[in-house]
Amino acid sequence: MPIKQFEYTTMEGRRHSKKWPKSLNIEHNISYHMVGQPRNNEVPIEFTHTITFGPIGMVHMQGSAIYFDPKGEIIGKVEDANLPEEADKDIRTAILDHGVYEAIVVCRKLKLPPPALIQIPMKGQGGAPGKKKVVTYGPEVA
Repeated sequence: MPIKQFEYTTMEGRRHSKKWPKSLNIEHNISYHMVGQPRNNEVPIEFTHTITFGPIGMVHMQGSAIYFDPKGEIIGKVEDANLPEEADKDIRTAILDHGVYEAIVVCRKLKLPPPALIQIPMKGQGGAPGKKKVVTYGPEVA
């Protein structure tokens, strides 16, 4: 993974309501506060990751990471604090991977739903024999 020195600096969780709506949409929003100047095939990045649970609550996390490109091919394309698509995809994936695990702890304390879609493999219910059918329970994730 081309990410190194990934860390969170701020975590905040809020629960607005105890009543859950019939349909709950969970949204993840990632934005960059700062994309630094490339040095030694590394680009420092500061970001915000916000997970909203419709009207019932939210988890807000801020952090920083360093994007590392050993060949220097992608970093050479950084212009005016805009990242190339390949680097942006890698960074957002890393933020989601780390953020979901951290948010699960906060959500558990606040009695919010988990911030990710939960898939439960089930055997032998419909479909071809011997194939696993994946059933998803829980809120819709955007």
